[in-house]
Amino acid sequence: MAEKISPKKSEKAHIHITGMTCTTCAATIEKGLAETPGVEQANVSFASEKAIVEYDPSKVDLTKIKDTISQCWNSHHE
Repeated sequence: MAEKISPKKSEKAHIHITGMTCTTCAATIEKGLAETPGVEQANVSFASEKAIVEYDPSKVDLTKIKDTISQCWNSHHE
């Protein structure tokens, strides 16, 4: 008998990010999100001041994702 594989239950969050001053800010945040366990895909746009993050809620929550964004932004501006 074939084993039944349940589909991934990922969620997608659209997060507004204010204060980015350059494209490097966006790249730094995107890299930090991509390295976060549970984040499956992250796209950060400097022009639209937005991050679109696809993640597995069983591994990471939205609070952790927002904290990661803040930490990346702060480390970039130290």
